This record gives sequence, C-alpha cells and structure tokens, in this order.
Amino acid sequence: MKRHILLSFLVLAFVATSAAQNQPAVAELFDGRYNNAPYATVVYLSGSKVKAFNLTRYRSLTLTGNTRTAAAIEQLVSRDAASATDKEITRSGGQITYAALQIKGKDKNEIYCVFYRNRPAASDGHTRRLTLILTEGRATISELKEKFKQ
Repeated sequence: MKRHILLSFLVLAFVATSAAQNQPAVAELFDGRYNNAPYATVVYLSGSKVKAFNLTRYRSLTLTGNTRTAAAIEQLVSRDAASATDKEITRSGGQITYAALQIKGKDKNEIYCVFYRNRPAASDGHTRRLTLILTEGRATISELKEKFKQ
C-alpha cells in the first residue's frame, strides 16, 4: 500500500512540474511587477497587432540602470536556454549579452521565442540597458529575425 501511495505522489509531482513548464521561465517577469517602475518600459501586444508576424502575443521589457535585477533575469534566460530547441547565445565577461531562444510550447504548433540583450554600463556615459522580448505563436526565431529586419 505504501508503494502505491508513493508512486501516486511521484506521478502527481511529475504532472505538476510538467504543467509548470508550459511557458518559458522569463514569462514570470511579465506579471505586472515592472508596469509602474520608473526605470522600466513594458509592452504587451496581442490580436491584430501581432497577427501579421504569425504571433498570438508579444511582450517586451526594457530596464535601464538597474544592475540588481539583471542577474536574476539572466538566470531565467539561462534556465530557458537549457530547454531551447534552437538557440544563439553570446557572452562577454561571463555574462550573457545576447540570446535568441526558441522553445516548444505545450501545443505542438505553439512556439515561444525569447530575445534577450544586456548592454552593460559603459565609460562613455551610457547606462545599463537590458531588453527582453517574449513572443508566443507559430513564428520561429528565423522568421521573426527576418521580419524584424524589414
């Protein structure tokens, strides 16, 4: 009987973990915590505004000057990179400076793309600028890069 209870618990834990991984880790950053922050710009788009890009949702977050948050965001990007089916990552000084990640969604036709850019503060007066974009839909990284070029 103990085996059945233990097995049931393990199956439940696996199902709960799998359900939690439907979205990329960086999706938690779009919970509204930055909506009123003076150092942040947040954009949410859906519907007809993103349909031409073969997307259902577009979310972006740009932070300036906030060094503390950058490390936490980079950890989330690194976690997503581990499960990405297609990725391009550039590092400088041990930090991720650019990442383009493609992650399969729960539905086989659903694709999440994560674009991340971290421009550190420079001696020429530029402040740190971190940009994170999360898209959801059927568009791949390659397709989005091509459309953004136009």
